[in-house]
Amino acid sequence: MRSCRNCGKQVPSNVKFCTSCGSSDIFDSDKQVSEYKRTCNECGKTWHSLSKRENEIFKGIKGVKNAQCCTMCDAKARKESQEKLNTYEDEIERLKKCPQCGSGNFKEELIVYDKK
Repeated sequence: MRSCRNCGKQVPSNVKFCTSCGSSDIFDSDKQVSEYKRTCNECGKTWHSLSKRENEIFKGIKGVKNAQCCTMCDAKARKESQEKLNTYEDEIERLKKCPQCGSGNFKEELIVYDKK
């Protein structure tokens, strides 16, 4: 799937620019992989996280929030939903904290590599 790195819209395979914003910065998930390179502003440690993984976690959070139980649900269903949401949020928090000192103060850049 091709998408614009500027606005995030899907881009048809037969065009070389985004039909939404005009950017020529196109990401092709069939041919490329992207990751976040994060550097801690406190201790200088650098770590990496696949953007695909983080996007899946955010989709999971959104899915749980959209399917949140109403007051008619039983306590067990509400508890399971909250536990699932907590798991997603804990994972994204872990990926966005320095593995060395635990700081959330970092600079970030998105790096794109061609698949081999």
